[in-house]
Amino acid sequence: MYVHGNQVLEYEYDGFLSVKTISFKPTGKNECLFTLSALNTPPQEPFEQILEKAIAMGNRFLPTNRRSGSPTEIFSDFWLPYQTIICRIFARSGFYQSGGAYGCRDQLQDAMCICDIRPDLTKTLIFNAAAHQFEEGDCLHWWHPNKNDEGEAGSRTLCSDDYLWLVYATATYMRNTNDPSILDIPLPYVMGEALRPAEKEKYIRVTVTANKAPLRIHLEK
Repeated sequence: MYVHGNQVLEYEYDGFLSVKTISFKPTGKNECLFTLSALNTPPQEPFEQILEKAIAMGNRFLPTNRRSGSPTEIFSDFWLPYQTIICRIFARSGFYQSGGAYGCRDQLQDAMCICDIRPDLTKTLIFNAAAHQFEEGDCLHWWHPNKNDEGEAGSRTLCSDDYLWLVYATATYMRNTNDPSILDIPLPYVMGEALRPAEKEKYIRVTVTANKAPLRIHLEK
């Protein structure tokens, strides 16, 4: 949707968020706030109040001292990690894709982005990815969280970089935390229908195995 001010001009392109003309006086400055959301009615709260709520939520997950410094430092130290944690890790959503599924490769990449400020979250995501690995070595490329007794479901593929990112993310965590004990944590596997010779991917249901192996074994696979 293409918006100019309050006027909707066209719906042809998905990439436009908003276009608005802002006037500046010499040496002057201005402030523009915008939100990306899905609402049936306009928000009832002032934008400034909504922004403060977002900051308060960010303070729950990020050190408050990351909101000091220049605007560029605040943007890079607070708002970008905030976006990664809230949008990519918790909501599992993006402007280009809103599936809500866990992605083995994608979440490990996101986990590495926050390893210096939230290594605990990085560790949790490493364990989550490893626990969705098959004993043969491949992983579910993506999966939806289990909300019933039927087991989780996801996509088994021929993607070879999923478990490579598992190694890379673990190495990043160990380098940042000096915590080699992560390699000794026992984690289960999943089991499910294998791909046939002509298949490149398949959406399947999986169950968790009783067999567990240390993370180092998962990495070696």
